[in-house]
Amino acid sequence: YVNRLICFYTNTDTLLNKLLELSALIHEHNPDVIGITEILTKNRNMDLETQKFHIDGYDHHTNLEGRGE
Repeated sequence: YVNRLICFYTNTDTLLNKLLELSALIHEHNPDVIGITEILTKNRNMDLETQKFHIDGYDHHTNLEGRGE
């Protein structure tokens, strides 16, 4: 039974440079669900590893197929 559900959604337009800010918001509000879009860097030559996007206490599902292509 859940009496409230806290959800976060953000379009980060490159997540790596926003991880500290996102971590602070998560720590402050403790959301149940987090939705993040556009995590890829604009420099497509950069090799991304999904473990860089792991947030402790949350399961993640990542699609690195492209930026809406």
